[in-house]
Amino acid sequence: MNSYTASLRGKIWKILLGVYRVSASEYLKYVGKKKSKFYDKIKNDGFRTLRTDEKFKQKVTDNMIVRLLNAFVWSKEKEKIVSDVNCNFTYVQGMNVIAAPFLYVLPEMEAFYAFSTFIQYYCPLYVHSSLIGAHAGAKLLDICLEIIDPELYNHLTKNQLTAEIYGFSSILSFCACTPPLQELLSLWDFLFAFGVHLNIIFVISQMIIIRDELLNEKNPYHKLRNFPNLNAKLIIAVTISLIPKIPKDIYAKIVKHTHDYKTVEELLK
Repeated sequence: MNSYTASLRGKIWKILLGVYRVSASEYLKYVGKKKSKFYDKIKNDGFRTLRTDEKFKQKVTDNMIVRLLNAFVWSKEKEKIVSDVNCNFTYVQGMNVIAAPFLYVLPEMEAFYAFSTFIQYYCPLYVHSSLIGAHAGAKLLDICLEIIDPELYNHLTKNQLTAEIYGFSSILSFCACTPPLQELLSLWDFLFAFGVHLNIIFVISQMIIIRDELLNEKNPYHKLRNFPNLNAKLIIAVTISLIPKIPKDIYAKIVKHTHDYKTVEELLK
């Protein structure tokens, strides 16, 4: 396991997320267990994690990703989600991408506890077996975009493009599917400080930034298939400018959709 000390960013993330307890013996107990039933899937996903980012690959190995996620599965084997939802944790696709930034800024053991805290307390419905939180997030993205920019929203819907099609990966991964990693880390600084629900507005902001290009495209899917590289300062600035445009009742749903089952159920019915 990696032995480097936590970066200043990693230490601040732990404070913001409320990670006050780590246990080497407990983590080693989970690591020492046999392969979980999700091991093969975890290994396949681990190999693909940020594979084009050389700095990441130099610091975080595939084995570290696999160990952390396999340990996570074992640690939650008999636990229930501590939220408004009563269901078991499991491994779902996309967890590998979410785990990656934690492993980049923290030693493996500390990354495990920070990742586990983030998943369990901040976005449990995103890792529900049906990913219902992320699907609700896509619904909210459509609702907000129609309010914020009706012209862009209509242009996309005329081309049969909804957030489920173009934005789901960004929503599910909290923008971690878009490079570069250094910009993502800055986005997550803001996200952990002011609320993980802002992820939805981050995605809208990325679209607003390329608004003119999208409107000029007969088939905007080509532009949305791969979002432009992240620019954290610009995305955050646009996000701050968009928040006042969202009605309070809709914003309340954005805040709750990561963890409140009733909100998600209402959005998806």
